[in-house]
Amino acid sequence: PLRWLEEVSRTRGTISGGPNFAFDLCVRKTTEAERASLDLSHWEVAFCGAEPIRADTLERFAQAFSVSGFRRQAFYPCYGLAEGTLIVSGGEVGALPQQQALDVQRLREGRAVAVEAEQARSQVLVGCGLALAEQEVLVVHPETFSRCSRGEVGEVWVKGPSVAQGYWRRPEDTQRDFLAHTADGAGPFLRTGDLGFLRQDGQLFVTGRLKDLLIIRGRNHHPQDVELTAEQATPALRPGCGAAFSVEVEGEEQLVLVYERDTRRQQEESVESVAHTLRQRIAEQHELRLHALTLLAPGSLPKTSSGKIQRRAARAAFLAGELQEVAAWREQAQEVTGAMSVSAAQAEATPETEARPESPEALEAWLRTRFARRLRMQPEQLDVHEPLTRYGLDSLAAVEFSHEVEKGLGLSLPMEVVLSGPSLAQLVERLSSQAPRASSSLLLSRASASETNEEDSLPSFAQSRLWFLEQLAQGETHELIPAAVRLQGPLDTRALELGLAEVVRRHDSLRTTFLSEAGQPRRVVHSELPSELRHVDLSSLPAEQRDAEVRRIAFEDTRRPFDLAQGPLLRTSLLRLSDSEHVLVLVMHHIISDGGSMGVLLREMASLYEAFSQGRPSPLPSLPLQYGDYSRWQRQWLEGDVLQRGLSYWKQQLSGAPSVLELPTDKPRPSVRSQRGASLPVRLSPERWEALKALARAEGSTPFMLLQAAFQALLFRYSGQVDFCLGTPVSGRPRPELDGLIGFFVNTLVLRARLDGNPSFRQLLQRVRETTLSAYAHQDMPFERLVEELRPSRDLSSTPLFQVMLALQPHPLSSASLPGLRLHSLELESHVARFDLELSLFESDAGLSGTLGFSSELFEPSTASRMVGHLDVLLQAIVSRPEA
Repeated sequence: PLRWLEEVSRTRGTISGGPNFAFDLCVRKTTEAERASLDLSHWEVAFCGAEPIRADTLERFAQAFSVSGFRRQAFYPCYGLAEGTLIVSGGEVGALPQQQALDVQRLREGRAVAVEAEQARSQVLVGCGLALAEQEVLVVHPETFSRCSRGEVGEVWVKGPSVAQGYWRRPEDTQRDFLAHTADGAGPFLRTGDLGFLRQDGQLFVTGRLKDLLIIRGRNHHPQDVELTAEQATPALRPGCGAAFSVEVEGEEQLVLVYERDTRRQQEESVESVAHTLRQRIAEQHELRLHALTLLAPGSLPKTSSGKIQRRAARAAFLAGELQEVAAWREQAQEVTGAMSVSAAQAEATPETEARPESPEALEAWLRTRFARRLRMQPEQLDVHEPLTRYGLDSLAAVEFSHEVEKGLGLSLPMEVVLSGPSLAQLVERLSSQAPRASSSLLLSRASASETNEEDSLPSFAQSRLWFLEQLAQGETHELIPAAVRLQGPLDTRALELGLAEVVRRHDSLRTTFLSEAGQPRRVVHSELPSELRHVDLSSLPAEQRDAEVRRIAFEDTRRPFDLAQGPLLRTSLLRLSDSEHVLVLVMHHIISDGGSMGVLLREMASLYEAFSQGRPSPLPSLPLQYGDYSRWQRQWLEGDVLQRGLSYWKQQLSGAPSVLELPTDKPRPSVRSQRGASLPVRLSPERWEALKALARAEGSTPFMLLQAAFQALLFRYSGQVDFCLGTPVSGRPRPELDGLIGFFVNTLVLRARLDGNPSFRQLLQRVRETTLSAYAHQDMPFERLVEELRPSRDLSSTPLFQVMLALQPHPLSSASLPGLRLHSLELESHVARFDLELSLFESDAGLSGTLGFSSELFEPSTASRMVGHLDVLLQAIVSRPEA
């Protein structure tokens, strides 16, 4: 690179340029002294193209070579390709490059939504200018050939006199790439294979390569983003000398990295160490699991003559074993098949069908393998004497691990025990002394109890309370669970309808209504209660109006009340935006469902869609239980000594607790509260979230416990109260047999906050940990029974026992994918406030995101916005000084 710059300097050149990596290489390969010796002041057009242009590359170059007289205005971002001989679009000479900050999540969904550059999870793209004279540039959906609207990502198509006639002696490729026509017949166009979008002003932005795009578990990932993460993670890799691509392993696409090794380092890391670092960083940034890493000899990565990475050639050489391999690492076979999910046969295995370990050593191996699978690690990476919480264990993984032990071994392992931080060796000691437990009454044959008898028509405790609240609401429905999913790609609507019908057939809850008998609710399970998929075609609307109409329809669906006596209590709508884009809106009444059930519904629909779209029968095993079995078991189990022990704990725990958290409000609290509210987005960057999780691990707690401690500290600073209560949801599925059911299982725990004595954050976190683990150990007490037994003073102005809710939950879409489709969750606007404040958070590839819901009867939006800002500042301070 120095020779290039020296030539520009020596000849006083005015026009010269190269791809993005060339400018990046200049910064990395030159010294301060060498830059000072150059004269680049005459450089008027520094064109940059041929690959996605990074804003940070341009900034680094401009800063590094300002000493050489280089001016930012000389940059000329452009777009071109050999087939277009040579340039297609370009900026304005002498003007600063056009840059646009975009929402990363929406960009992955195929939408360019402008945001502030400082916003968490924003990405700055550099524009490639306007189409040159006599050149026509379109952005087209690569599957339907329909024209994309402005701001919609698609394939870049080009037409003009500089486009070549075709490929030499390759008629099929020529027909495909040079003679393309849009759905409305316009053409012929050159299909560039590049992805991008046109801004409203016609500025072209290139986002990546269509053929290089990684689609793993239904989600889009640009290889250059993964490569950048890899290069920033370890100095063992040569920057700009690697390729990310996917290969199919046992029917699933897996991520592979091939990189030239940086041999200039004095001490080389082992390939295993490099792979471990990359796995962690890539998982954190992209939620991808690295399947294979190959380190290459310098200069051996396939590139074009101009230095562009040839990812497809690298992939082909990898599969053929033709790379100049220096070292290689591969994911172990058991991880590939089991890291993301248990096999169907294993998932259905009962304690009677799975062989139990006969010795402590075998038990340790059994536990090690399954725990590693839950955390996507290799079993040998686990130290048997290290606390399990040090490996990033959270409450969801603890519940799943506990259920797997109970189901696979017939041994009891409560989640609070797992979260308390035992080592693997301590778990082996604990479980070795247990005898396998007998099957619960939940597992009794359903033939022994008829759904028509008195006991089986009774709803669960939670359903009873919600039914009574609905009677008081008089048609104002607030207890609904909505979800909206954007589906991109060709959709088989018939397979989707059949999948929905099969889910309804499988789950009694979706065919349940509620009648009133003598003022008490009764469950009625219908043999058939069809839930029709409503079709709404929005494709005729202008593109800029479609999103607004989607949100309007979705909002109306979430506001329309259900008739509990008539049903169905599931509402589904399919909104068609184009041939290749739809939005599925699902709304269930809370009385038959919960957040975990929405995940069950989406996962089952995904499995059924895949089967039905290929003409195969349902792959799902029959359900051994239904919600009625759980309701009957709950009422039989929660009585006598069990009930009294639970009540005794909670009465002691909440004795003397203030009935209300007195937060300063903008408006006086009304004598009778309604549920009018609003919400604001809450986001933490992946870097901040990872730092918080690392702190939680170091303190032997979970991310939820740390967030709870931070939220308690924030509420203390607002209210001045050192003693108050928070609410938090737990899954309410005490047995693994319930994991695959749809129903109202979720329970609410009351967590008492105590901040007396001016504790440091570390001390507060330990208090929160002890309180939370103790509450988990007594989580089977239904909140409804607790309220009934404690009889708090009736105050219609506030909710009983607590007024602020905190939830950290898995995203319902986290494990759902549809073949040939890209799925993206669509955030829905909410105008309901169940509590004074409700902080609901989800972990995703964008870090931590969610909402702060607030009662608009009490708080102005500006106050809620300040709370979000104060929480962000507080979390940053916690990372910096947890001892304060």
